[in-house]
Amino acid sequence: MEMKHPEKILITGMMHTGSTLLVRILEELGYDIGGETEWLNPRENRSLLARSREAGYDPSPQVIKYPHQLKKKGIRSLIHFAQNNEWRIRGLIITTRRFPDLVKATYHPKYHKSSQDCEKLILARQGDLMQSIADSDYACGPVVFLNFPRYTRDPDYFYGRMRPVLDFLDIETIHNVLKKHVDASKVHYG
Repeated sequence: MEMKHPEKILITGMMHTGSTLLVRILEELGYDIGGETEWLNPRENRSLLARSREAGYDPSPQVIKYPHQLKKKGIRSLIHFAQNNEWRIRGLIITTRRFPDLVKATYHPKYHKSSQDCEKLILARQGDLMQSIADSDYACGPVVFLNFPRYTRDPDYFYGRMRPVLDFLDIETIHNVLKKHVDASKVHYG
């Protein structure tokens, strides 16, 4: 029996770049978000996916958010998992923010020797992300970079960036969804 595969939207990025907020926005737009990482462990999901193939449907959510730590093999693992499970990727969205703000939001003395150590780690992980995408033979659909916090304040920017992935969007819906989900007191702008 041929398995039906809804198109997936993959989301990744460094911590403190608004990826979780983006998932909430996509849920409001009607996408099934499932769990953050539940579909990434092949051992846990092998039997579920095998049973699903027999039944002819794909039980995984439409939106898959990879943990934002972007560990060394992170995005490679996600793309490999998508390929093995014959997912069609509608788009890969990478949330990002200005580098100095990212370092400021990410640096913590408990985990980094210095802010320079934190900078090196972020640059290495971002480089690995770009290389992983470039090396992949699997079609990930359009790759969209979404700047945080800009997308929370500028519906026109959000609309323009997300159009290649979410072609049904209209600007009025985006204005309403951002107004509903973006609480300025909780968004860390600096």
